[in-house]
Amino acid sequence: MSYDEFVCKICDRLNEMTGEQIEISVYTAVKNNSCERKGVVFKEKGNNVSPTIYLEEYYEKFLEEQEIEKIAYEVVKIYDQVKIDHSWEEEFICDFENVKDKIIFRLINMEKNETFLNQIPFVKYMDFAIVFSVLLELDQKCGQIAMMQVRNEHLELWGACKEELYQRAIINSQNLLPFEFQTMFAVIADMIGNDESNDLKKSDDEGDLFVLSNIYRNCGAISICYPGVLEMIGERLDQNYFILPSSIHEVIIVPESESISAMEMKRIVKEVNDTYVHKEEYLSDNVYYFDREQNRLIG
Repeated sequence: MSYDEFVCKICDRLNEMTGEQIEISVYTAVKNNSCERKGVVFKEKGNNVSPTIYLEEYYEKFLEEQEIEKIAYEVVKIYDQVKIDHSWEEEFICDFENVKDKIIFRLINMEKNETFLNQIPFVKYMDFAIVFSVLLELDQKCGQIAMMQVRNEHLELWGACKEELYQRAIINSQNLLPFEFQTMFAVIADMIGNDESNDLKKSDDEGDLFVLSNIYRNCGAISICYPGVLEMIGERLDQNYFILPSSIHEVIIVPESESISAMEMKRIVKEVNDTYVHKEEYLSDNVYYFDREQNRLIG
């Protein structure tokens, strides 16, 4: 059974399970880096917020001989966890006064989103594009974020300009999604649930790599655009450093004293991107250098 056939099978079973209050249909979305993903969208009566659940990982379970029935129940359970119980009124979104304090920005690759960028306001930065979203929901406990992409038609609707979006996004992103700068060791300890992770976060900076993201580690690569952050890192390390784009969610900071050649680092970044980073989360194959004397990022 192909993935498309599997999605249709799950969709049919979910409609049988959920009844008339929720309509479930197959949905194909074009995501970051022009990645096309197919999943199921849940449309609940009286609620205009419709979560989409993508099924690639469940397809893998199916190929490992997990039954359709069990997978369908797992998907419903996920929906119950991620659904938003209230509607967003269109009138609310249409009024810039309502959304101006929720405008945030994200960092994506410019070349791989060329077609998409024709439809949205963006700011060029290095080989990246800074794009804008409205932060609809933020679950601080589990770090789940619901965003609405700002498109060209929204600017016309709001009577706003790209420059105003950028200035508001700088302030809002820092307030709503504060940056986090930690040693790689501490981040790994958090991921594996190490009981000593709090001690590891306080470990000596010397001889370590670092990770820059936001506190939710979701679309956190944009933290390099927060005012003063790159300078702060240079002061903390007391030296120049390299930035390796790990994904749209974070970047890796390599102190110059710990670095290998820029060419070798670029090779490693590309190899990791090709092997481990999901296409939708890819940011760049390039390596960047922060020069403290010039106070600027060089790429």
